[in-house]
Order: sequence, then C-alpha cells, then structure tokens
Amino acid sequence: MLENFSSFPHLVVIKRRVSRIHTSAALI
Repeated sequence: MLENFSSFPHLVVIKRRVSRIHTSAALI
C-alpha cells in the first residue's frame, strides 16, 4: 500500500505532462 501511495503522485505528474503535450500539439 505504501509503495502504491508513493507512486500515485508520480502518475499525476505524468498525466499532467501528457496533457501538456496534447495541448501543445493541438496549438501546433
């Protein structure tokens, strides 16, 4: 459970990065 909890914020950061890439691709 602890390992899962520590990896959760990491997934959020990855999702934010992916969303940023998607928005930048849409702008281009």
